[in-house]
Amino acid sequence: MNKIGTRLKQLRKHFKYTQKDIADFLDISQSLVAKIETGERNIKMIQLHKLCNLYVVSPEYILYGEGKLTENQLFKKDNKKISLETISKMNRIMLNLHEMQVLAEKHNIKR
Repeated sequence: MNKIGTRLKQLRKHFKYTQKDIADFLDISQSLVAKIETGERNIKMIQLHKLCNLYVVSPEYILYGEGKLTENQLFKKDNKKISLETISKMNRIMLNLHEMQVLAEKHNIKR
């Protein structure tokens, strides 16, 4: 197993998703998810980007292990009616809001 595949598998298990969940989210087969996790196939950039939003991590974390894993995903699949696509989009929005808040504080911008 390669390091990228290992990190992807760790993230998937950390957030309690199945390979089928991830396959459906990425619109690929479950067997391709398994091959990516074992290093038999490479992940495409669009897939990497989608997984970064879902897991709230940077591409550098998945590719190189740099940075840190966010312990709390902002939105989780606790409610079976919420799709991973929706969770991913909501996580991206929340992360952008957080980054805006950090910038505002850095530059002393008041509301």
